[in-house]
Amino acid sequence: MKYNFKVGQVAYINYSKKRLIIPVKVIEQIVRKTEHEELVDWNLLTPDKSELLCSDLGDPIYSTLEEAKVAL
Repeated sequence: MKYNFKVGQVAYINYSKKRLIIPVKVIEQIVRKTEHEELVDWNLLTPDKSELLCSDLGDPIYSTLEEAKVAL
């Protein structure tokens, strides 16, 4: 899935194993350009202050709480 977040934005992870919606803050945009493509990733901060890479998550991320609720 392709995301387009802004640094500082709050996004929501739909944690499907426990049927929870977890808010995360987008704290960094990582852009990697190669000869053939441009890869964009996002560093996310969880409520317990741990950092996650968006690309490492198996669960979907939503820009708004309403989108996350509908998917839950």
